[in-house]
Amino acid sequence: MKILLTGGGTGGHVIPNVALIDSLKNAGFDIAYIGGKDSIEERLITKENIPFFPVTVVKFQRDKFIQNLKIPYLLIKGIIQAKRIIKDNKFDVIFAKGGYVSLPPAFAGKALKIPVIAHESDTTLGLANKLISQFAKLIITNNDSIKCKAKCVNLGNPIRKKIFEGDKNTPLHDMRYSKDKKFLLIFGGSSGAKAINDFVFDNVDALTNQYNILHITGKNSKSITHNNYKSVPYADNIEDYLALADVVISRSGAGAIEELQALNKKSLLIPLPNNASRGDQIANAKLLENQHRAVMLEESDLTLDNVLSKLQEAQTLNLGESNYDKNTPDKIVNAIIEVIKENSSKK
Repeated sequence: MKILLTGGGTGGHVIPNVALIDSLKNAGFDIAYIGGKDSIEERLITKENIPFFPVTVVKFQRDKFIQNLKIPYLLIKGIIQAKRIIKDNKFDVIFAKGGYVSLPPAFAGKALKIPVIAHESDTTLGLANKLISQFAKLIITNNDSIKCKAKCVNLGNPIRKKIFEGDKNTPLHDMRYSKDKKFLLIFGGSSGAKAINDFVFDNVDALTNQYNILHITGKNSKSITHNNYKSVPYADNIEDYLALADVVISRSGAGAIEELQALNKKSLLIPLPNNASRGDQIANAKLLENQHRAVMLEESDLTLDNVLSKLQEAQTLNLGESNYDKNTPDKIVNAIIEVIKENSSKK
């Protein structure tokens, strides 16, 4: 069996695909990936020794109308490129993790009558998955609330096995820290979060008076040196930082919060505001706050007093046992196999 994975633009649209690779290999799949050139998906996937095919991709810009006029031309160009790759490799199925990167290979698969499966991590379908759901054979979701025209099944979000195997001693290398202070991990996703980073830089004295800070800044961010503080632009070994963290400040993308919840990490979630997203992160954060599984703070309320107060509140949460099913990747792969079987029986 040959599967084409796609999805990208952010780590949240790539890392769940990475989480499926071991299960796909164990099931006997040959795996390849389509994404944007010089992208986060290319960087992450080539590290997994998976063949990667770059195609033209284009992102819908909510605040750049003129730039969006290019979308039809660039999308058609990407679809033509993806069709050529799919024809040459004779894939049995296409698995799309969402994001604008998914559209060219998904539409190419539709044109070539290759079954397309999409996965949605959030509480509502993203724009790309809304379009793909019009013709997908199956939409795999993380909750039962999503309604779509295609067949939907709730199998959850896949998490990489290594997330559960972190070494909390590794981040301590080259760090000046206080043994009597708790460790606060701060990150904003694969690209970082400027508002959160700026807040940390402006308040590093006050924050390090109370915590040892582990700060994953994202690429292109400045760095600072301070006692009880360590920053890295990106952490391929995020599991080690999570293992050390007593409490976490994070955005509330579905992938990040799935890992935090699976590890029972006490968290302060600062979602992307509505003017920078479709509102999915706010919905994710509100849902967990209502379930008393995390604490939420709007970015507009990002002050030192609010953050310190919310961190104290987060540490009082009684999370109990994690209910994450570590067999989720295998269950998703079994669903993929069933779609292939159904498609083959109709030929």
